[in-house]
Amino acid sequence: MYIRFENRENFKVCGYVTETNAENNDYDLGQLWNKHENELRKIPESKSCLYGVMWYTDETHQQYCYLLGIATNKFQGDAVDVEIPTGHFAVATVPKGMTGVEAWTEFFFKEIPAKGFMPDESHGIYFEFFDENGNYELWTPVKPTNANITYKDTKTFSPKELQDLFLSVEWSSGHYPEKLAVAMKNSGSVFTAWNNDKLIGLINTLDDGIMTAYVHYLLVNPEYQGKGIGKELVRLVSEKYKDYLRIVLIAYDKEIDFYKQCGFTAGEEKTPMFITSLWT
Repeated sequence: MYIRFENRENFKVCGYVTETNAENNDYDLGQLWNKHENELRKIPESKSCLYGVMWYTDETHQQYCYLLGIATNKFQGDAVDVEIPTGHFAVATVPKGMTGVEAWTEFFFKEIPAKGFMPDESHGIYFEFFDENGNYELWTPVKPTNANITYKDTKTFSPKELQDLFLSVEWSSGHYPEKLAVAMKNSGSVFTAWNNDKLIGLINTLDDGIMTAYVHYLLVNPEYQGKGIGKELVRLVSEKYKDYLRIVLIAYDKEIDFYKQCGFTAGEEKTPMFITSLWT
């Protein structure tokens, strides 16, 4: 089963819905498909592609609705519509011959956790996508879990690892991955966060060996922000340089509160200045 991750903006699916449960799933969905598949595929807007949208209707997750429809903002006859909220999704391409139940079970309980994520139940919507060629995908909103996040003290990276991380936060340094790899090797310290073998966070310092350490980079892939990773990276640096007289950094305005929470104070009557060819 091939897994990828995508950010997707909100969109509407319009179609026909049934409420069912695990016991009656095969019969109820079979009836829905038999009644409406051909009708929906013939609608020009569908481009012969269908969506199967699911959401739970009780707290025990025993009952759920399944809507078979097409992506459109136009209401079709006596059909109903549902809006898929913006989200970060894990997407599985289902192998030929695998049933829907088998695919969802493997996707939910094996593939998603193995990638360091868990279903984001606050999003509330899961869906299937069927293209015109018979390919079948599962889409689940996800959020990262700390279960597979580890921290390392290392200066050795592939240029691609650094490029992916830096471009994830739209830093122009990411366009110079070979130079970044050398820069990391020449740093005083580099602490990193990993989700399995994926580099998801990094902090590096330059220091004079006894008095001052300067935090040059601190970045966390947006998919993993809000999990305490940045604070842990700062803590690792603070612990290493606890006997130095000063740890200094440059904070953008929107980051000031974060660094204050990490123990830093803002300097008064001081302005950071640069000679640079980087644009972010």
